[in-house]
Amino acid sequence: MDLSIIDTFLLAPFAPLLGLLLFWFTQLILSESLKHLMRKIWNKHRAFCRFSNFIALLFQSISHALGYTLTGTGVGEFSVSVSGAKVEPKREKKGFALFVADLFLVMGPFFIPPVLIFLILLPFLSIQVQGSCGSFSSCFISFASMLQGFGLQFLGLLANLDMFNPFHIIFLIIILMVGLGIRPSFIESEERRVGMIEDLAKIKEMICSHYIFIILILLLFFSIYYLSYFSGINIYTLMVSFLGWLSLISVISLLLAHILVLLIISSDRVGGMRGYLLFLIPIISYLICRSIFHVTNYGLSIPTSNVISIIVTLFTVILVFKVKTNKLKIGEEMVAGKERKDEDRE
Repeated sequence: MDLSIIDTFLLAPFAPLLGLLLFWFTQLILSESLKHLMRKIWNKHRAFCRFSNFIALLFQSISHALGYTLTGTGVGEFSVSVSGAKVEPKREKKGFALFVADLFLVMGPFFIPPVLIFLILLPFLSIQVQGSCGSFSSCFISFASMLQGFGLQFLGLLANLDMFNPFHIIFLIIILMVGLGIRPSFIESEERRVGMIEDLAKIKEMICSHYIFIILILLLFFSIYYLSYFSGINIYTLMVSFLGWLSLISVISLLLAHILVLLIISSDRVGGMRGYLLFLIPIISYLICRSIFHVTNYGLSIPTSNVISIIVTLFTVILVFKVKTNKLKIGEEMVAGKERKDEDRE
């Protein structure tokens, strides 16, 4: 048997899906990392954490309600608070309607929030299908190329955000809100801690409960791939790349949210008014860069100022963590030395 036939008609459709799975798993790990950082500031910044919980629960509820709406089941009750959410169907759900509702509940929070950012970015994007898809390697390269093209455009737009423009600031706040609330589970008190293992268990339960529909979805993906292959129009890679773009938006939003939470943690470690002054560092560094570049008529003043501001902020956070850790070690060594001297005197 010719192995190229197996590669073309059996293995090739899995290439973009594996790439998508890799980005989704990265997103899941970053979500867990953010939850871990948020737990560190829960006691001192409970209002901020509860607001983040509310955003996360709102995304989950919207995803669940969207699943009911698309299947025609209807939304009978919709309520969201900082500690819980309730979305009830208007009619009893079963079969395919139940599967879609569960799918949107479990996977929706990963992909629904970044759709908002994608729609805002859409007028400024240049989307082109790159490469062909006729083998595993070509499909993977095509998926990676389209993901790279979108990623460079997205990062370029972020780098060119003008902090003197209120609309750009609002867009940045939306990205941070998506990063803070994109978690599939929310943080509450320690006895209600939910981690990545529990999230994966929910996904496994959903797959096992609706394995027939999962197989049908895979067959649909294969059908679209065959249609793309025989028509010569790479619709399949474009479709999977769209999900990859949403995952990439989520990853970048989560990274920006990490910077914000790390800045809060470093402020707590410094303590007092000096801790609050740390929040002025990204602002002051940005203003200084913009002023210098304005005087020198530097053409890339906005992206360069944004990059330098982020680098200075990260350097400050790392410096605070290092200094405070060293002081803690020195303090522990002094206490241990004092205890040894007391023992020697006795």
